[in-house]
Amino acid sequence: MRPGSDGAVTDLLDLGRAPLGQARIHATLHVLRGRARPVAGGETGELSAGRLGPIPPRRHSLHADEDTVVLLGVVHG
Repeated sequence: MRPGSDGAVTDLLDLGRAPLGQARIHATLHVLRGRARPVAGGETGELSAGRLGPIPPRRHSLHADEDTVVLLGVVHG
């Protein structure tokens, strides 16, 4: 993710729009390098390298102020 990125990758997943009756989706974000700011529902967090945080099951975005590498983990169940 490049500085100033608008989080388009997480928008593609759109974890908050699963149809009713489908299995719940659980997702986490692990920052491998740099710093990431997840934003969801007006709440902003900050994750630095080595930190792991949940991705909420609602519309969200991800921002970086420096070159950042993240790993997205998703589990259906």
